[in-house]
Amino acid sequence: MRSAAYWEKRSLDREQYARNLADEALRKKVFNAYTRAEQQIVADAKKIFDRYASTGGLTEAEAKQLLSTRESADILRTLRAELSAIADPDVRRKALNRLHAQAYGARIGRVDALRERIRAEMAKVADAQTRAIDDTLRKVIPDTYYRSIYDMQVGTGYAFDFSVLPERVIQGLVRRPYMGTHFSARVWADTQQVADTIYGILSKGLTSGMSVARMTRELMDATGGSRYAAARLIRTEANHAYNAAELEVDKAEGVERYRYIATLDSRTCDVCGRLDGKTFPVDEAETGVNFPPMHPNDRCTTAPDVDAKLLKNLKRRARDPVTGEEKLVPADTTWEQWRDGGVENNLTIKMGEGTIDPDGDNVVSGIVKMNSKYSEIVVPGATIQDAERVIFSLGHEVGVLCDKSGIVTARFEGTKHAVSAHPENEGDWVGKIFTHNHPGGRTFTTQDIVSFANARLYEVRVCTPKGTYYSLKQQSEEAHSGIGKTMQAEKVGTAPQAIQLLRERIEQDIYPKDYANTHPDWLYDLQGELVDRWLEANAEGFGFIYEKGVL
Repeated sequence: MRSAAYWEKRSLDREQYARNLADEALRKKVFNAYTRAEQQIVADAKKIFDRYASTGGLTEAEAKQLLSTRESADILRTLRAELSAIADPDVRRKALNRLHAQAYGARIGRVDALRERIRAEMAKVADAQTRAIDDTLRKVIPDTYYRSIYDMQVGTGYAFDFSVLPERVIQGLVRRPYMGTHFSARVWADTQQVADTIYGILSKGLTSGMSVARMTRELMDATGGSRYAAARLIRTEANHAYNAAELEVDKAEGVERYRYIATLDSRTCDVCGRLDGKTFPVDEAETGVNFPPMHPNDRCTTAPDVDAKLLKNLKRRARDPVTGEEKLVPADTTWEQWRDGGVENNLTIKMGEGTIDPDGDNVVSGIVKMNSKYSEIVVPGATIQDAERVIFSLGHEVGVLCDKSGIVTARFEGTKHAVSAHPENEGDWVGKIFTHNHPGGRTFTTQDIVSFANARLYEVRVCTPKGTYYSLKQQSEEAHSGIGKTMQAEKVGTAPQAIQLLRERIEQDIYPKDYANTHPDWLYDLQGELVDRWLEANAEGFGFIYEKGVL
């Protein structure tokens, strides 16, 4: 039996990995957003200041007159367009509602314009921060879950069956509030408070004759405090999500007690120090009482209390039900080998029995082997269920063509971002089903939808590493019924014209012309969400049925 020190080290390594993901998101997304906002706000303030700098300074009366000058309300249209481009729907709604609540007429005071510009820039920061935290948690939770199972299998040597982490569980953990408040509310409150602080600094500086250099220093001090708060929040949320995923693993493995592990160094607080090494029942775990995080910026974690009873249970679960032999995991198995299925017999995942229900508690019954032998499983004669349960986790796209009953007839290999699959002859795919995976976790692309209509498929599907699927099918059994409905509604004479109309409508609705060239990163990042939104609103009108759920 492995020592307690082994399990503690494994747990601390996993917690550090989760913290590294949070720090990476801070560097690449959050802090970059702060820098852009700071530069834009300083530039806007400098424009006002520089207009009068040549006069040798402003009296207080002149400065107040300058700030009260009314300008064209074109800036409001610009701000509305920028706020409409915010990705997070909750942040976008709050920012637009606040702007709309102001009774600005055809002209807006310069002081109001400056205030709204600052608020808009900090709303963009809130958007970047909210998305960064959400993305980080969606990486931390499943990664922690499977790495913890890997550590248990390698540590015990038993390749026991375990359950796939359902998307509904990941969603629930992401949405679970820490200390009574969801992270999105904390982000919005903090960034808008900073916006008010920045406005106070700039308006005071302009009326008192403060130099741009000094105003910039004070602005940086204000945003510096906000940067620290952002770092503390994302690290705390990552620790919260990590430990919640660890608790899910404990329950899945049958662990009865966990050991509290504090990171012992000069920064360890008295609360965590007193809990270090103590064990608690898994079913009595309570965040902030006997389970981390105990406070913001907590680095603590837990480790399973592995005893003889647990080992006996895991050994039983590792027995092959057909041969009666124990499935073992070599002690030198690496995470990459385990994850990619390079080791025989150790990656059987037992999925819970039930029906496809995106809001329910169950996933489809069956057995999935997460290994590189998908090419031996996804072959003509296999079922579409077999195919999707294998390709959903692959790192490159694989397309699978099935007949109307869901039996595989062909497979197509693709790259990380695309799979090229076309019928050899016109009409070959009429009324059939085509499914493929999206390693990035998104719904359909515009090209997916157009290809579906053009090939006259009955249904096109996408499955993702999250264990979710998306489906687009004809409203009736008749192939091309959707395009037929479009031809009738839009009064176009041919199917190709209707398909071109479909493509143009999607692109016009999803990609605003004003942002097509200036915001390519925004468009790329949001494509999945925007297509999903568009299909929910428009699929029925084009004669299609749009569905999504859990594999």
